Amino acid sequence: MTTTSGDQPRHDWQDDEVLLHDLVAALRHADAAGQPLPDPRAEQMADAAWAWRDLDAELAALVHDSALEGASGMRAARVTTRTLMFMSGPHGVDIEVTDDALVGQLCPAEVGSVVLVTLAGEQAPVETDEYGSFVLDRPAEGGVLRLRCRSASGVLVTDWFVL
Repeated sequence: MTTTSGDQPRHDWQDDEVLLHDLVAALRHADAAGQPLPDPRAEQMADAAWAWRDLDAELAALVHDSALEGASGMRAARVTTRTLMFMSGPHGVDIEVTDDALVGQLCPAEVGSVVLVTLAGEQAPVETDEYGSFVLDRPAEGGVLRLRCRSASGVLVTDWFVL
């Protein structure tokens, strides 16, 4: 449903079908007007976000990224291993990114499984040990990815991040 406030349209996008309809219409209008369409990767990211949704999952926000340390202009020693921490309430996942792997641990520590999700799809799940520790192969192409972690506590999905 579209309403007008002054000369600015206001859309009611609480309904996914209305939002999808409006997005398709906007893209068709841009294409017909000869305007450049979004980067093709945007469509891949949208498809990946929709395909890998899990309504019961908690979304874990990035709360620490060692790659951002020293970004304030201060000199810092060269770090060869990147660390990331994602949290959602009392649950989280810590990740260490090495040259060939993602080494991590569920918090709190518990047995479960972890899946690496990229724009191209997902890797086979790996099981965590009793300490919640896991090792995933690092994607050769790098890029945008996220983790989906399952345990007795539930499902935790990290924000998308870039290697």
